[in-house]
Formats: sequence, structure tokens, C-alpha cells
Amino acid sequence: MMAITKRIYGMAAGILMAAALTGCGDGTDEVMSESSISVVEAVTITNEPVNAEPESAGSEPAGMELLYGSGQLTAEEEGEVQEAMKTLYQNLEVPEYVGEGIHMVSSAEWEETMSRGLYEGSRSYTLQEGERVLLSVHVGYDIPGNFYANICYQGEDGSLILLKQADGITWIMQTGVSEGEYDGAFEIWLIDSKNGYIAKETGTYSKGVITGEYTKSEYTGAPGEAFDLWTNREGFSYKTTTVEYDEQGEIVPTPTPVPTATPTPKPTNKPAATQKPVKTPVPTQAPTPEPQPDPEPEPDPEPDPQPDPQPDPQPTPEPPQEPTPPSAGGDTDIEWSPDLM
Repeated sequence: MMAITKRIYGMAAGILMAAALTGCGDGTDEVMSESSISVVEAVTITNEPVNAEPESAGSEPAGMELLYGSGQLTAEEEGEVQEAMKTLYQNLEVPEYVGEGIHMVSSAEWEETMSRGLYEGSRSYTLQEGERVLLSVHVGYDIPGNFYANICYQGEDGSLILLKQADGITWIMQTGVSEGEYDGAFEIWLIDSKNGYIAKETGTYSKGVITGEYTKSEYTGAPGEAFDLWTNREGFSYKTTTVEYDEQGEIVPTPTPVPTATPTPKPTNKPAATQKPVKTPVPTQAPTPEPQPDPEPEPDPEPDPQPDPQPDPQPTPEPPQEPTPPSAGGDTDIEWSPDLM
């Protein structure tokens, strides 16, 4: 009877944790925005862990058992599910192995193992150690028929990891929990392996509300496996925006810058500087020119020498004189007739 009561209590605790996870959504409607964090409701916190002897490294906690809320699994199927739950728990409790947990829940093997005999609706699994819930998993199919998984891990130190996977989208938040509310620094990653989109959100929770500086960084690259994108996430270039929240979780408005007027210099009471007298220049008189003697008259220019007489031009030849006709002998003179010439 005691064993039956314990099992019923464990199943109730698992269903309660799964119901809280269900309230977080199925992982398909997460939209990265300033309000995306507010849709994640606080998870019901289990009782404080009972002080126990620390376990040796590499050994699994004693008394682990698997509880699930619906459906009927064979002993073999239960063993496979319990082994998968243990492996996931061990990955999430070590910060360096969180990437292995992301790789695990985004694989086809995980879907096949966790959805045995489940064709519609959902199923809740709880991995417990005594009264302490180690890991809660809620799986199912949404209306379009996509498989989803909501996972909750809470460490003994109050740390909390919420991991969701659906239709190629992986969403993970790491923060702390105090008195049933998120508390402390948080970091959220969303990886869309189909579109190569990665978003990171950081900030601080104070009693369930965001206070102080909140940043959101976004990157879009090539599609790839969720594990590969997670492993290389720190090497990408992101576009980052920052928002400031007050203590009530309200966004602090950014003040409008007011132009600063240029100050006008005030007049000083210093006495005016005494100007030194400027010596007036005395005009200098031009020296009186000494009288100059009259210039001697210049001698008359010598007359031009007479040009040498030029020889007369060729004299016109005189007409030849008529020859005197010779005189014939005798006393009788015979006139010379020019007609006979």
C-alpha cells in the first residue's frame, strides 16, 4: 500500500510539473521580442532537497525511477525512456554538456523513443530520486502534427534550465529560481535551424520581472543543424538592441535630448587697457633744388656736304652734220644736191 501511495504521489508531482511546462507553450509559438520572456510562466518548485551524502563522480543517483502520466509502455519501452531521461539529465546538470542535450532532443531518435504509442495528444515523464524531481519532460504533437518537447531541469543550487524543441526550433533559458519565481541573471537562446536564425536575450530577473538592462542580439545565416549552430553561436556577428527596465519591470523611456545653448560670455569689470600714445609723424619737407645753369646752346648742325656732282646723263647725240660735198676741179662750182644723195 505504501508503494502504491508513493507511486501515485510521484505521478501527481510529475503531472504538476508537466502542467506547468505546458503552460510555457509547446515551443512552436515562441517569437523573439521584448515580450517573449513574459510568456514563460514560473515552474512549480519542488521541496528543498534533503541533505544527502555527495555521490562519487560518474555514478548515477540511487533510487532513480521513471514515472509517466498517460499511455501504456512495455517494460522494454520504459527502460529505453528511462535511459534517455537519465542521459538528458546528466547533460543538463553539467554546463559544458548543455549542447549535447540540445543535440539529443533535436534528433529523430529522441522523438521516436519518447513518443512510443503516442499518435496525438501529449504525455508527461518524470525522473525522480526519492521525493525530488530531477527532470520533467512533456512531449506531444501540435495541431499541424509537429512533434514538440518541453523539458525542465532544476539543480540543487536553485538553477533552472527550460529547454524546448519543435519543428526545427530550439529554445533554451538558463536562470535561477527563488520562492517559486525566476530570480537572478538569465540567458535565452533561440535557434531556428531551418532558417539559420539565432537570437540571444540577456537580462536580470527580480521576483519574476525583468529589471535593469536587457539586451537582444539577432543573427541570420545559413540553415544548419541545431547542435552545429549552438556550438558556433559565439563566433557570429549579431545586431544588438538594448532596453532599460525599472524596478517594476516597466521599460524606462529614453529621454529626448535637449539641445544645449551656448553660454554667452559675461562682461568682465577689468579696466580697459590704456592705449599707448602714438607719436604723430612730422612731415619732412622736400629739399629746395639748387638752381641749375642754363644749358649752353647747342651748335647749329653743320650743313650737309654738297653731294658730289653726278655725271650728266648720256648726252643726246647731235645729228650728223651734212658732209660738205667735195669740190670738183675747175672753176665752175657745181652745187651738191642732197636729192642725189
